[in-house]
Amino acid sequence: MDSLFWGIGNMDWKECKDNKLVKEVNIDHNLIASLLKSADKKLKSQSMLPLD
Repeated sequence: MDSLFWGIGNMDWKECKDNKLVKEVNIDHNLIASLLKSADKKLKSQSMLPLD
């Protein structure tokens, strides 16, 4: 099919990639590590705050 969409909720990913509408993604290990560290700091800070 020539159209990008060939049904409701269905996409032709190959055609989208050929038309540069999508790109491949990679795992960003540094981002994951940073988010985990940030979440851990938030949990530690939260546990130190008293709730009334």
